[in-house]
Amino acid sequence: YNFQREYNVIKARQYYNPDAPISFCFDFNVSPGTASVVQEIGGDIFDLPAGQTVTAVIGEVYIHRLSNTVRVCKKLVEDWNQHKGLVLCYGDATGGSRGTAKIRGTDWDLIKQVLDRKFGSRLYFRVPRSNPRERQRINAVNSRLQSYSGDIRLVVDGEHCPWTIRDFEGTRVIEGSAGEIDKSTDPMLSHLTDGIGYYVHREYPVGRYYTAADIRAMEEEELKREAA
Repeated sequence: YNFQREYNVIKARQYYNPDAPISFCFDFNVSPGTASVVQEIGGDIFDLPAGQTVTAVIGEVYIHRLSNTVRVCKKLVEDWNQHKGLVLCYGDATGGSRGTAKIRGTDWDLIKQVLDRKFGSRLYFRVPRSNPRERQRINAVNSRLQSYSGDIRLVVDGEHCPWTIRDFEGTRVIEGSAGEIDKSTDPMLSHLTDGIGYYVHREYPVGRYYTAADIRAMEEEELKREAA
């Protein structure tokens, strides 16, 4: 809900530094197959204090149908083969359960096989043992899009990332839920922002946010203890 084109969409690619680290953010899926390309850029463009950065989404992969992990990675190599700095990988810790991975190993195995050929010793993986809860991930992204004090710390390139913008504007949580994302209304949505969310939560986590459902559950648990 904190995403606004007026503030979060800029010509972010112009700040790309080929010598600085970039991050590939994965959310494993078949239709569409997606990945986001992120780089931290100087916060001075938003008048942030010295040393602080802004998370810039400077590229995306969006393969509408019949995609797989290998196709997504080959597209990343095609688009970013001239990059000279480190390449960091973030994403779904479960590795997905559909597509190529059923036959040829986990999605993370496939990513390493394809990207290692190009980036070699510059390739690193920052994948946790388990995924954060969706609400924690959403809170981290919303806070990065615009902090409580109004600081913008996440921007998207308007020319090179049209599907990411569509994803930010269209993704919703299930009404009345504990913060789960609605993935049934439009199955084409949420995959790019999920990938970005894994990155943001890993690098910029926020304190836990308790939803109304969380609070009700805690109250019910407390009543059960008192009754016992």
